[in-house]
Amino acid sequence: MASELNYTEIRHQVGRGELRKSDLWSAVNAAARKGNIEATFTLAHRYYHLRGKNYEKTRWWLVKASKLGHPVTQQMLAEIDAESLNKRKELVVAAEAGDLSAQVNLGHILGDNWDGLGLDLEQSRRWFLQASLQGSQSAQYHLGLMFLRGEGGPADVDKGVHWLEKAAFGKTYSGAEVLADLYEVGSHGLPRDPERASYWRARLRETESLRYFKYFWDGDPGEEMAGWGTSWWYLEADAHGTVFRVLQSYAAGQVLRYDEQLPEDEYGGLPEHNLDLDDTEPTEISCEEFFEVWNLLPSFNRPCGDVS
Repeated sequence: MASELNYTEIRHQVGRGELRKSDLWSAVNAAARKGNIEATFTLAHRYYHLRGKNYEKTRWWLVKASKLGHPVTQQMLAEIDAESLNKRKELVVAAEAGDLSAQVNLGHILGDNWDGLGLDLEQSRRWFLQASLQGSQSAQYHLGLMFLRGEGGPADVDKGVHWLEKAAFGKTYSGAEVLADLYEVGSHGLPRDPERASYWRARLRETESLRYFKYFWDGDPGEEMAGWGTSWWYLEADAHGTVFRVLQSYAAGQVLRYDEQLPEDEYGGLPEHNLDLDDTEPTEISCEEFFEVWNLLPSFNRPCGDVS
């Protein structure tokens, strides 16, 4: 079997055309795990050049090859670490300028050591907070966990629950699962609360049947909204047609957003009647398309950063 070959024999069999390409890397991986120095270095090289510069796995195999005595690993490690450091600096510049993607990436890189340069939980928490204030549900979820665990700063149960709830009402339904688990057993300073646990379990079940829609309205809303023009409407509804979220994007640039935290205001609100899911209008869209709009468009009728 290919997995039982040594690295020298692997190369010979590839040269003779006896080893299929699909078996090549599994054989190299097996040889590397048995301590073959060239196979170990080859895996590092592969993860760097053929896997989109996977720094974490590249560094892992380079360190192993270095311990085995490979002559060029130290130079390659230095080059990779320099690239990673430059990437961190570039992300910090972008994040300081308010780039949401850079803030989220920094939170993960510094909190999970994605580039192998070491953890900085304090800065990770800082960037997850900045991204959370801009409405990133992924950042809200991770920030909530950090507050609960006391990572990157003092533990704060109230803030942890706050950010997990924000995430749970967004696309990151893992927040609801964590909250259900916490209240079910009572941990991290939270009392056992079967009623709240049941609420978040129910929230999870609801999300399994959620559907997303959009439709175009070619009229003008009139009155105090006169001149806003035509609009695209985006809706989140359950299997019964009950609408939980609505976003209205008008041609003049105004955006109105409604959900259970802001069900209505002077401009409008959630529909009073269920959506007819069998109607040809609106058009059903993906969850990803809905949340791309929900998370990125700034609201006219809600505070900056409030993308609940």
